[in-house]
Amino acid sequence: MLLVRYAEIGLKGKNRAKFENKLIQNIKEKIGDVKIEKELCSILIDTDSSKIPLLKEVFGIAWIADVKVCPRDLEELKSKVLELIKSKNPKTFKITTNRADKSFPMNSVEISREIGKSCESQNYKVDLKNYELEIFIDVLKNRALIYTEKIQGPGGLPVGVSGKVLCLLSGGIDSPVAAWLIAKRGAKVDFLHFYSVRNKEELEQSKIPKIVAQLEKYLGKSTLWLIPIWDFQLATLNLEQYELQLFRRFMLKVAERLAKEKGYDAIVLGDSLAQVASQTISNLTVVEKGLNVTIFRPLIGFDKKETIELAKRIGTYELSIQPYKDCCALIAKKPKTSISLEKLQELEKEYKLDDIINSSLEKLKSLQNL
Repeated sequence: MLLVRYAEIGLKGKNRAKFENKLIQNIKEKIGDVKIEKELCSILIDTDSSKIPLLKEVFGIAWIADVKVCPRDLEELKSKVLELIKSKNPKTFKITTNRADKSFPMNSVEISREIGKSCESQNYKVDLKNYELEIFIDVLKNRALIYTEKIQGPGGLPVGVSGKVLCLLSGGIDSPVAAWLIAKRGAKVDFLHFYSVRNKEELEQSKIPKIVAQLEKYLGKSTLWLIPIWDFQLATLNLEQYELQLFRRFMLKVAERLAKEKGYDAIVLGDSLAQVASQTISNLTVVEKGLNVTIFRPLIGFDKKETIELAKRIGTYELSIQPYKDCCALIAKKPKTSISLEKLQELEKEYKLDDIINSSLEKLKSLQNL
């Protein structure tokens, strides 16, 4: 049997059951329709340790343990702990008890002390500071659990408890990490990718679907929306210095429209402050001015090294650095680091941005129905 513990969910008060139930639902979607029980802030899963790698990808889980179940009886606990110590044969050990059910007649310290004495009588040495083996005992309402290792989970909140968001996925290193971080806060994430490739096969075989597939290990099933940038490119052939700002305006306005039509609560971007010319405070402020949609930037305070380290940890880095015709890389080689709102609005009218948006949205497809 596996024990799952959460951390932040325990602070949700009267709403805790909603978060617990969503976590259980996500666990079942991940590992199959197994028997799962809730007992005193513990989630008990009737399965074996082979499922632990999958559970390490479920947001909301603080840690996981492979546990032995024992009756709530002191003599039984002594016997089971002694068996465990004999199998491990440590030079020193420590017992840590959590009496979750306060109706048990002994408190946590007393339980640990009595079981420790019993094991010491068999020539095993207790050392509370320099121990080789730590044995955990949880006393619940209907049973006791014994285990020796807490395997860290991803933490956060269960995906699906914080609304639904649309993440602009460029294919670079940053946006997949931004999607992962916002999902860790409980948001359901779908993706919008603007592409420049000319045929279905090239897009399907590119790194974009692979990045989404890797993120789905944590996010659950996601929709990948696709829009070509051909109409924007054709309409702005003679635009140079401000092309990047107008292109970002185009992407955000398309995302805003799609969010309203598909019921997304917010847009997620992979921006990091001042990382590139388009991400100066001036450009970020002006380009999103007047948009009627919430915008999240989970990486805004990250430096590139931090983002790369997280990308490697979640498995997107090697995919993100694969060659690909990234749209932003095709737009303006030497972009301006600032633009006034008046100039941007002037360019929107001159190049008929609303018409470009409308014609581009007519070409909207998901990966499944390309």
